[in-house]
Amino acid sequence: LEPGLVRFCVIMPRVERQLLLVDDQPAQLAGLQDRLTPLLPAARLHTAGGVAQALQILADSAVDLILSDVRMPDSDGFALLDAVRSNSRLEQIPLILLSAVASDEEAQALRLRAMRAGADDFFPKPLTDQALQQVLTYIPDALPVASPVAERT
Repeated sequence: LEPGLVRFCVIMPRVERQLLLVDDQPAQLAGLQDRLTPLLPAARLHTAGGVAQALQILADSAVDLILSDVRMPDSDGFALLDAVRSNSRLEQIPLILLSAVASDEEAQALRLRAMRAGADDFFPKPLTDQALQQVLTYIPDALPVASPVAERT
């Protein structure tokens, strides 16, 4: 260090990111968790098997991103989207819809419907690596644990 410079470290609290994963298929939830955990090791992943359970989790927890299947037996992802967008406490949470599709045309139609309904994005399942990277752009970055700073004395 140069004379007159003091180096110190500013410790910032780590912000735990919370994601809500909604799908009626346990295998789909587990697969999504398995792919997200290594990419977001400090994140808390809430899971819901349907819209009613997702709304209960949202009533009790502040989440940074919602990933929801479209087709579920109790209600669909569009109903969850409508409930989230109509609640002033939740409306700003990014919500991405996912669905297995039979064709590119079906994927395009669902994407258009999702965007018109207020979703932040739509991806066909299973998520490609590229789609997963795009999903991660919707998650606000956590603060760094330590930031070195030099200050002249």
